[in-house]
Amino acid sequence: MNQIICGDARKALPRLQEDTVANERLIALSHDTGVPLVATNDVHYLNQDHWQAHDCLICIGTQALRDDPKRLRYQQAQFYLRSAEEMTALFHEVPQAVRNTLEVAEKVQFGFGETRNIFPDFQVPEGYQLDTYFEKVARDGFRVRAEHLRKLQAAGKLRHSIEDYEKCNEIIKSR
Repeated sequence: MNQIICGDARKALPRLQEDTVANERLIALSHDTGVPLVATNDVHYLNQDHWQAHDCLICIGTQALRDDPKRLRYQQAQFYLRSAEEMTALFHEVPQAVRNTLEVAEKVQFGFGETRNIFPDFQVPEGYQLDTYFEKVARDGFRVRAEHLRKLQAAGKLRHSIEDYEKCNEIIKSR
């Protein structure tokens, strides 16, 4: 069985002293044992600018507000799929780790296989497309809930006024 030692790109970034120590120990372990070092990166989203959407998903999954200082959060914009150039720069002290990573990647055969639509086939009324019917149902639902929202607004329990939501609705409709 082939063995490899993984160094994490996040730890190569200016971060905690413990991360630097961990990477130094991984490099030393690789040298001492002869087990090749590979460069890794923890990826949670594809592009760097997707971090806020990921942050919102974490909040939804943990039922937390984004402004809660005690909630789970990741270092912003650091968990994206890095380019080969970025990985090479991050691991400039151990270029063999990047070459080893490429060697591993070239040995992997991966494919999604046959893809199929896994979503239910919704029948929409005549005169609508799926997206226009979804919009209609959402708008109708807002109108039904608006009465309850107005009561919450009167009690001071809404973060934004109903008018603010309606302005957003008008902006969306105008697009």
